[in-house]
Amino acid sequence: MTLSCFIIDDEPLALGLLENYVSKTPFLQLTVKFSSAIAASSAVNNTPPDVIFLDIQMAELSGMEFARLVPEKSKVIFTT
Repeated sequence: MTLSCFIIDDEPLALGLLENYVSKTPFLQLTVKFSSAIAASSAVNNTPPDVIFLDIQMAELSGMEFARLVPEKSKVIFTT
Protein backbone atom coordinates (compact mmCIF):
# COMPACT_ATOMS: atom_id res chain seq x y z
CA MET A 1 0.00 0.00 0.00
CA THR A 2 1.33 3.41 -1.00
CA LEU A 3 0.30 6.58 0.82
CA SER A 4 0.15 9.87 -1.05
CA CYS A 5 1.58 12.83 0.81
CA PHE A 6 1.99 16.59 0.74
CA ILE A 7 4.81 18.52 2.37
CA ILE A 8 4.01 22.06 3.52
CA ASP A 9 6.83 24.14 5.00
CA ASP A 10 7.95 27.73 4.42
CA GLU A 11 11.62 26.92 4.97
CA PRO A 12 13.42 25.66 1.83
CA LEU A 13 15.91 23.55 3.80
CA ALA A 14 13.13 21.81 5.72
CA LEU A 15 11.22 21.17 2.47
CA GLY A 16 14.30 19.53 0.96
CA LEU A 17 15.01 17.46 4.05
CA LEU A 18 11.45 16.17 4.30
CA GLU A 19 11.38 15.43 0.57
CA ASN A 20 14.57 13.40 0.99
CA TYR A 21 13.05 11.38 3.87
CA VAL A 22 9.87 10.72 1.89
CA SER A 23 11.87 9.55 -1.14
CA LYS A 24 13.62 6.98 1.08
CA THR A 25 10.35 5.61 2.46
CA PRO A 26 8.97 2.97 0.09
CA PHE A 27 5.32 3.30 1.11
CA LEU A 28 5.18 7.11 0.65
CA GLN A 29 4.59 8.88 -2.66
CA LEU A 30 5.15 12.63 -2.66
CA THR A 31 2.29 14.23 -4.56
CA VAL A 32 3.40 17.84 -4.19
CA LYS A 33 5.26 20.20 -1.87
CA PHE A 34 4.32 23.75 -0.95
CA SER A 35 6.22 26.61 0.63
CA SER A 36 2.98 28.23 1.81
CA ALA A 37 -0.15 26.96 3.52
CA ILE A 38 -2.17 29.46 1.49
CA ALA A 39 -0.91 27.89 -1.75
CA ALA A 40 -1.73 24.42 -0.45
CA SER A 41 -5.28 25.20 0.68
CA SER A 42 -7.01 24.62 -2.66
CA ALA A 43 -4.94 21.54 -3.52
CA VAL A 44 -5.67 19.83 -0.21
CA ASN A 45 -9.40 20.04 -0.91
CA ASN A 46 -9.22 19.15 -4.62
CA THR A 47 -7.00 16.09 -4.18
CA PRO A 48 -6.70 15.25 -0.48
CA PRO A 49 -3.55 13.25 0.27
CA ASP A 50 -3.38 10.40 2.76
CA VAL A 51 -0.69 12.19 4.83
CA ILE A 52 0.37 15.82 5.20
CA PHE A 53 3.74 16.75 6.69
CA LEU A 54 2.94 20.22 8.00
CA ASP A 55 5.13 22.90 9.57
CA ILE A 56 3.53 24.48 12.61
CA GLN A 57 5.01 27.98 12.43
CA MET A 58 4.49 29.67 9.07
CA ALA A 59 4.06 33.34 8.23
CA GLU A 60 0.69 33.68 6.48
CA LEU A 61 -1.30 30.81 7.96
CA SER A 62 0.00 28.66 10.79
CA GLY A 63 0.07 24.89 10.56
CA MET A 64 -2.43 24.69 13.42
CA GLU A 65 -4.87 26.92 11.53
CA PHE A 66 -4.31 25.03 8.28
CA ALA A 67 -4.91 21.66 9.98
CA ARG A 68 -8.47 22.75 10.73
CA LEU A 69 -9.08 23.07 6.96
CA VAL A 70 -7.80 19.60 6.10
CA PRO A 71 -10.37 16.96 5.08
CA GLU A 72 -10.86 14.18 7.65
CA LYS A 73 -9.44 11.63 5.19
CA SER A 74 -5.98 13.21 5.45
CA LYS A 75 -3.78 12.61 8.48
CA VAL A 76 -1.50 15.44 9.61
CA ILE A 77 2.01 15.01 10.94
CA PHE A 78 3.28 18.27 12.41
CA THR A 79 6.91 19.14 11.74
CA THR A 80 8.89 21.96 13.27
